[in-house]
Amino acid sequence: MAVRKSLRRRGIGWHLLRASEELISQMSSAREVYLHCRIIDEAPFNMYTKADYKIVKTDSILVLLTLQRRKHLMCKKLPLLSTPPETDLSVSDEQKTM
Repeated sequence: MAVRKSLRRRGIGWHLLRASEELISQMSSAREVYLHCRIIDEAPFNMYTKADYKIVKTDSILVLLTLQRRKHLMCKKLPLLSTPPETDLSVSDEQKTM
C-alpha cells in the first residue's frame, strides 16, 4: 500500500488500512493480518502501531547484503464481526422490471 507523496498526511493511508481490514474480515475467516513495513519508513510504522499492529519479526542486518531494505513483519488480530457482512446479492425491483 502506498500513497502518492503529494497526497500524504491527509488520512488516506489510515482509511485504506481500515478498509482493507474490513474487507479481509468480510472475505476470510482469518483473524490475523500481516504486513511488512520498511524500518526507514517512520510515518507508516507509527500509523501501523497506532492501528494496533505489533512487530513479529525484523529482518536481519544481513538483508542489506542483498541490496534490500530491512523490514518489520507486523501482525494485528482482527476483531470478530458482530454483524454479518452486508452483501446483498438479491435483484433490486428496478432490475426486475428491465
